[in-house]
Amino acid sequence: MNAKQYVSILEESLIGTLKDYKTDPSDIIFQQDGDPKHTSGLARNWLASKHIDMASHPAQSPDMSIIEHAWNEVDRQLRARFPLPKNVEELWEVLQEEWASLDIGYITSLYESMPRRVAAVIETKGGHTRY
Repeated sequence: MNAKQYVSILEESLIGTLKDYKTDPSDIIFQQDGDPKHTSGLARNWLASKHIDMASHPAQSPDMSIIEHAWNEVDRQLRARFPLPKNVEELWEVLQEEWASLDIGYITSLYESMPRRVAAVIETKGGHTRY
């Protein structure tokens, strides 16, 4: 995937989801990792044009990235399926199903854990935490 494809996915999926939930893009804080397509000028300009605020976090701080926990849960659910997806198309379909089926309580608990995560990072002076 390249930056142009990534922006196309954002345009379709992110904006589509925001419309479904009647949410203005300027009302969200978007988080992504440091992947080159995410940090490309094209992606940054697109996000800015939609007035989407970005969550800032250190590049090497997975303990502060709750999205990693969500992806781990999706991965766990995917691997529990039988049969496993046989091709890229099936994998994409299953990933979308699993992502959509994440429990809202789980997502809420991840967001609510952020103050504890921040406190843990401060306490360890930027070192490793239990998260």
